[in-house]
Amino acid sequence: MVNCEELRKLWNEHEQRRFPLGIRGKKFNDVDLTQTESQIARYVLATIELEGKPLSQRMLSILAEQIELLDKTFPVLPNDAKEYFEELKKIANFTLN
Repeated sequence: MVNCEELRKLWNEHEQRRFPLGIRGKKFNDVDLTQTESQIARYVLATIELEGKPLSQRMLSILAEQIELLDKTFPVLPNDAKEYFEELKKIANFTLN
């Protein structure tokens, strides 16, 4: 079971960060990071709402796919955006565990 309080804290900290300039509306290795973040947010917030209870297998599978998409972008992501998306990946992985 996910530590919901820790996840909520991580997510709140993430929401305080500014979405990197120059990312919105662009694709990196055919990945739209705006959509990827939106999908990850959906499952992070669902986990918080479920008070840390596990997501369905389907939801977990989609979340894992979003992490793979993030990984696909890191080699071509501008340096000033990497930290933001590395933190997002950390939160997504935390949600999976």
